[in-house]
Amino acid sequence: MCVIVRFLDTTSQDILERFREMLIADRNLSKNSLDAYTQDIKQFLQYNNDLNDITNYITHIKTNYSSATIMRKISAIKQFFQFLVDEKIITNNPTEKIHIKAKDIKLPKILTEEEMVRILQFFDDKKKSLKTACMLHILYATGVRVSELITLKLSSILHDSTTNTTSLLVLGKGNTERIVPLYQTAANTIMEYIKTIKNNNGFLFPSYSKTGHITRQGFAKTLKHIAICANIDPNRISPHVIRHAFATHLLEHGADLLSIQKLLGHRNISTTQIYTHVTYSKIADVLKNSIKLTELDIIKKSHT
Repeated sequence: MCVIVRFLDTTSQDILERFREMLIADRNLSKNSLDAYTQDIKQFLQYNNDLNDITNYITHIKTNYSSATIMRKISAIKQFFQFLVDEKIITNNPTEKIHIKAKDIKLPKILTEEEMVRILQFFDDKKKSLKTACMLHILYATGVRVSELITLKLSSILHDSTTNTTSLLVLGKGNTERIVPLYQTAANTIMEYIKTIKNNNGFLFPSYSKTGHITRQGFAKTLKHIAICANIDPNRISPHVIRHAFATHLLEHGADLLSIQKLLGHRNISTTQIYTHVTYSKIADVLKNSIKLTELDIIKKSHT
């Protein structure tokens, strides 16, 4: 059990503010969504003294709100608890067993392969920033979470001289480790970037922040700048969107779901299955357009 003190004090405000910062940097939510999520958590905390007692609260909201609002509130609670685990404020996530039906899940936004290539090539070709190029390549090569990206160590880079391959040792949720292979361009960019690091405090992306590494907020600003440079709407891009793109593009090129689960560091395959819905949706559109073209051909032939 992971019971936390009532949260209705100054400590709760500090944690809520940190949660908002995570949502801004990682999820790229609009102001309206951000305010809604914050209000959802405040409402939940006011309703519950014991944060493990979630069932009664969900029963309460199911009888008082629309289905769309219920889904948002449950999503907010699940993200809040995962944030508490990631920040080591609690040790167990009591919302893990709460599942949202796939048909009710809003499909994740993704960038197309063409857009990702455009972003990567802009920084590769123009040599704008090796650090930026390095972060981008790691994100798209591995699908790591932003919290995993910013805390990478120099020792996380694993190079096998026998096979001349490079991999990344990622420390994920619950201090679990996974090894993710890097494509050659990403490996080359990392090796080139490492030579330029001056403040060698052990982190791959060091900074003078309290943590010693680049912050979520700092990277979020960088990502917005990247989108503008690549002529992409900055509201469409976030670390999570690139993570989605990584998984979806792999699936579209024939990777199996179990492999993608391991690469992403998902505990349950059900979490990874969201990407099948994205891919099936794309396939459905392709089929629909193909059928329309076939119908046009038949019509044309019938008139000749």
